[in-house]
Amino acid sequence: MPDAATARDEVFVGRVAELAAFRQALAGGPAAPVLLHLHGPGGIGKSALLRRFTAEALAAGRHVVSVDGHDVGGRPEAIEAAARDAFGDDRVLLVIDGFEQCRGLECWLRTRFLPRLPEHAVIVIAGRLPLAPEWRRDPGWAPVLRTIALGELPPRDAGALLTARGVPSELHASVLADAGGLPLALSLAAELALREHGWQHTEDVASALLEALAGEVPSAAHRHALRLFAHARTTTPELLRAALPWEETAALYAWLAALPFVESCQAGLYPHDLVRQALDEGVRGGGEREYRSMHRRILQHLVERARTAGEPLAVEDATQYIYRVGDVKRRYFTFDGDGQLVQDSYRPEDRAELLAMARQAEGAETARMVAFWLDHQPQNFAVYRSRGTARPVAFMARLGFATVEEAELAADPMVAAAWERCRATGGLAAGEHFSIVRFLVDPAAPRRPSPAMDLMLQDCLAASLRDAGMVVAFSVWSDPDFWQPLLGYADYHPVPGGDRRIDGRRHALFAHDWREVPLPQWLDTLPAAL
Repeated sequence: MPDAATARDEVFVGRVAELAAFRQALAGGPAAPVLLHLHGPGGIGKSALLRRFTAEALAAGRHVVSVDGHDVGGRPEAIEAAARDAFGDDRVLLVIDGFEQCRGLECWLRTRFLPRLPEHAVIVIAGRLPLAPEWRRDPGWAPVLRTIALGELPPRDAGALLTARGVPSELHASVLADAGGLPLALSLAAELALREHGWQHTEDVASALLEALAGEVPSAAHRHALRLFAHARTTTPELLRAALPWEETAALYAWLAALPFVESCQAGLYPHDLVRQALDEGVRGGGEREYRSMHRRILQHLVERARTAGEPLAVEDATQYIYRVGDVKRRYFTFDGDGQLVQDSYRPEDRAELLAMARQAEGAETARMVAFWLDHQPQNFAVYRSRGTARPVAFMARLGFATVEEAELAADPMVAAAWERCRATGGLAAGEHFSIVRFLVDPAAPRRPSPAMDLMLQDCLAASLRDAGMVVAFSVWSDPDFWQPLLGYADYHPVPGGDRRIDGRRHALFAHDWREVPLPQWLDTLPAAL
């Protein structure tokens, strides 16, 4: 895979103190740090500094092992696999970039993973947020940890970056006034100044660059590929071939990789967050009909991978692509979990805590029904735990039925309403069943978006895509007016007569009948919302 930074001849200036700290770590000695942590906002130059660290370590004879948070997410087993070569060389440099993607693993890294590295290993972790205070309180890590908060480049270094990028000195003052000292903004501004042979004042460097770039995009296929970046978590050669099957996608992929706002990891290419939204809003043209057809092909590709591939990121790619759309994303998702929560199965020792959460978030009647279903379908409860403590913080139940017993009908009016609807629409054939998402409980944000709700919605969609034999999908919502636009987007509609009052609040039943709107047809409805 081409490296985006190499393809565009990355320029590095400044960061003298940071390089001195790293060189001290490489040299070793009693006062040398073992772990360097770089943190700062997006675009501040963390990844560029890591690449410089890597080059110096290789020149010093160090073995370098790099892990990208975009590749591993919040999964310990993925980090173990990506970093397995770090355990075979005493002079290893382990680099973890994009740490905000797996920040929930801090406790595991601090107590279980990093202490196993060879004695003379050097570790560099880079992310957007500071490390948790526990690192400073840990007697093993505190003496060998060096934290570096990256700030904007000072004017002299910012000017040097523009000079290295080929920007004439007479434009520096006006470019710096708009781009400041943020390295990414400076790089984008330099690109724009060279393209435009001058500089016009702009408050949004990323959008201005994309506007200029759009006029020079070689073809409609290139323009469509740019818009693909706005929604796909990563763009791979396979995804590009699925999106544009008649194009020469190898050359197109190389063109994307060389763009000044594109980063690369093992999982593929992705734009910097500063330009992701501008890409979708600013790069138009090439035909909206063709654009929507491309999205249908992308959906089919990602959903098929989610249904058949074993890796968890395949499901995440599909569900995030479906949900990262306009108002759906802005109103209903936080995308702010940072890997701090992990989905797990229900354990008997969780019972008291789950009932307390149900009582707190909804009420006593809901807690009674949770208790009933914990007795009858405990395997269908998903518990979301804090990675640091393993304590439950939220839970969901997705119940399944080939038939419904009288005791179950009497215990839960929402399941009774679902069964009534199922029978009224033809019942179930042999081998078929229906599901009902019955509880979505997060006491920290009852009935509203939250990191836990992000995971629950993702898991609901993933289960619908992968559940063989499930012909009708129901879900129950205790604030249906708020959630109905999202449910309508996903083609879930209110069941007539499906409302009940529970704990003094209206609960509404929604359904999608996969017999009436099967998966291929359902996918065709989604691009209309883009």
